This record gives sequence, structure tokens and C-alpha cells, in this order.
Amino acid sequence: MESFSSLSELTAVKSRLHVPGKTLGLLPTGGALHAGHRHIIQAARTEVDTLIVCIFVNPKEFSLHEKYERYPRHKQADLETCEELGVDWVFCPLSRELFPDDCSTYLNEQQVTFDLCGQSRAHYFPGALTLVAKYLNLLKPDVIFFGQKDAQKIAGVRRMIRDLHFETEILVYPTVREESGLAVDTRNELFSPHQVVEAAGIYEALKAGKGMVEKGILNPDRITAEVIHMLSRRRRIRIIYVAVVDRETMAQVREVVPGETIIATAVWVDEVRMIDSVIL
Repeated sequence: MESFSSLSELTAVKSRLHVPGKTLGLLPTGGALHAGHRHIIQAARTEVDTLIVCIFVNPKEFSLHEKYERYPRHKQADLETCEELGVDWVFCPLSRELFPDDCSTYLNEQQVTFDLCGQSRAHYFPGALTLVAKYLNLLKPDVIFFGQKDAQKIAGVRRMIRDLHFETEILVYPTVREESGLAVDTRNELFSPHQVVEAAGIYEALKAGKGMVEKGILNPDRITAEVIHMLSRRRRIRIIYVAVVDRETMAQVREVVPGETIIATAVWVDEVRMIDSVIL
């Protein structure tokens, strides 16, 4: 395994990243690699010949009142994890190169990322999609990998790839969960034991919504009401949104189409913001 950070280093190794007849896969991460990342890396190894993992906490995904400095960082442990799992390359870009102080060009997708997290974190998607676009431009992977938990980001990247004619395929893997059902997330390490118990209620509520669909209830209002009711019973949880939407367009639906519709939520667990979603 080899790692690099600067754009000049990338230029020097680019010919080794792209080997004729070999496929290149990319897993973008914010570092602090967890079981969800490990699962994707292991699955990705069977899909592509060469795998590169990007480790970068994107400052443009944080607003002024969000704690960018508090976000967990474990670079050495991440590098050891990547080597253990057979990653070929690790790219740890420099913030001053990707987003210099006078950077003034950002992607503004205006449909699938407009609502939901696009309303409660208006700054997030321009920063997130711009970073992915930079990766696709700089690295030119054949495949990019994501976990299902980031459902709206995936929809935004998919639309960006279509609209900007990037020649990259997206592969999405199911959300990895703790035994309690809590989606594995880097921010989970910020929780106290009591908060972990409360946060597990997010999946419990979403699973109840899925259970309604399995019983033949396809009315989004009834499903949303039940999920909101269950989340509201948790003392530490404050709901930002709950929505039943099309998994491709993120538009709200009049009736659930099993397999094509998701229920998505964002909540605060005390001071930690969490998202999750389930395919209905």
C-alpha cells in the first residue's frame, strides 16, 4: 500500500493508478474508519482491480456553528486499517490545495439535494458534491463506493455524474449497524452510553415504518406519523425531519413503491446530528 497527500504527488503516481485493462475504484471517507468502511472496502476489493481510499475531513461540509475541529480523526489507525484490508492507495489531500482561501467555485445541485438535509444544512451539499467532483476529476475512477445511510448524498452524486457526464459508476452497499440497530457512524464515538441507547431508537422507528409497508400500508402520511410518534418518545432525540421519498429523486411520494421508496430522517441526539434511512 502507498499513500500520498499533495497534488504534485498525485501527478507523479497518476500513471500507476490507471493501468490499462484494470479498473480503479474509489471510496471517499472522512476518516476515523469504522465497521461500515471496513465492509465497503472488503466488498470493493472484489469489484475492482485497484482500490484507492480518500481520507479527508471536508471543512466545506461544516457551517460556522458546527464543530469541525471536534470531528474524530485517527489517521495512523486509518492507514493501518487500509493496509490490513488490502487497499492499494490512500489519498489524504491537503485542505489548502483542495480548498484554498480564495476558492470560489462550488457545485450547486438544485433538485435532489434541495429539500431535507438541503434545508437544515444548506451549506452541506455544495461542499460535499464539490469534493466528490474534485475526486472524480483528479482520480478518474471507474467506480465510486458509498454506504446506503448517505441516501441523499448518493442521489446528489448520481445526479451530478449524469448531468456533468462523468464516466464513473456508483455502487451502494447496505448500511452496517450495531447489534442495537444503530447505524455505524464516525460520530457514534461522541456518544455517552445513555446517548447510544437513545440513538438506537432511530432505527427502531424506521424499522416500524418498514414493518407497516410489509403489512400492506402504503400511505406515506400514516408511516411518517408512526415514525415521528416513536422518535418523539425518546427524551434525548429532537426531530429535524422524517420523510418518505423516492430513492432516486428524493421527492416525496403519494404512495410507497416497495424497493423504490425510502424513509429518511435527521435528528439531534442531544448535540450530535444523525441521519439514517431505510428502503421500504
